[in-house]
Amino acid sequence: MSERERPVPEPGAGRMNRRNLLRAGAGALSASLAGCIFGPGTGCGHGITFEMDGPLSAADIADAEARGPAELPPTVRQLVETASDEGSATDTGTSGPPIDEGTVVRLDDTYYRVSIRKGDDGTSVTGYEYTVVTNDSVRENATGGQTVALDDLPEHDRRSFLAAFGRKARGVQDRQVAKVRVEMLAAYESRTARRKSVFVPASEYRYVRYGPNVFRLDRDGSRTVTVFPFRVELGTVATSVAAFAEHVRSTEGRTVDPSALSTDAREFVQQGISEEYGTQACYPLPDHVTGALHAFGLEPERGQDARYVRYEGDWYRASVGDFYDD
Repeated sequence: MSERERPVPEPGAGRMNRRNLLRAGAGALSASLAGCIFGPGTGCGHGITFEMDGPLSAADIADAEARGPAELPPTVRQLVETASDEGSATDTGTSGPPIDEGTVVRLDDTYYRVSIRKGDDGTSVTGYEYTVVTNDSVRENATGGQTVALDDLPEHDRRSFLAAFGRKARGVQDRQVAKVRVEMLAAYESRTARRKSVFVPASEYRYVRYGPNVFRLDRDGSRTVTVFPFRVELGTVATSVAAFAEHVRSTEGRTVDPSALSTDAREFVQQGISEEYGTQACYPLPDHVTGALHAFGLEPERGQDARYVRYEGDWYRASVGDFYDD
């Protein structure tokens, strides 16, 4: 039930002046794209791309560093809402919790940091494997008597089904998809859950309707798996956008005085602000580039890095990533 993909960022977050890359991780994305966008013509085989996204408002920073309910997969949203209402929520999984330790979530106007406690001992149970498929043929052949709506499934079966899609679950719910093929595992420690399940030991239905989509369940077999309990708890970080942004700036940000930089370093930083796709430097890095990156707390040897920086009175997300000219 672990999430392996970052959700696709939605348009219109804050007032960033280019590309709206904060939620997708601007440093990582620039690193992956730099070779094909910037590499040719640089005259070097290996270098760095430096960017300054901003100026950023408090809302920009809060949106980038916390995830609202609409950004959470349905299974995770239910968990954090339950933890908020009841103090904690319990989940089980074969590989890990459905949300990462330390993730910040926003519920109403309050920002919470997720903490997870893993049970010491797992339980060996039989897991039932399915391939979940949709395409034109599936939609044409689905029949009412063999189809169940997702909302009509027992809660643990709904969670197993949605977990198969990971962070794409919300997108699948919102729009019809042309083709999908994912793997689903139904594995329950609770005897009651196994008894109520429509997936164990074999599905009582051939198809599941989820949003505008219909999916076919193809049984693949069974195997013994270890199921662990996870307790999800929330700790309050801030109770407003402004307070959360200030928390991020105070704990992760730094202020850089332009007068502390050389003239060449200031020009390099300004290019990172004004250029649509940032600016570049080749290895070995010139002294003024190394100086600017050091002042901003960026370490290009890590491959990708990003920091919030206050520069000339405004806040930016400064990022650096390697590129290779193939």
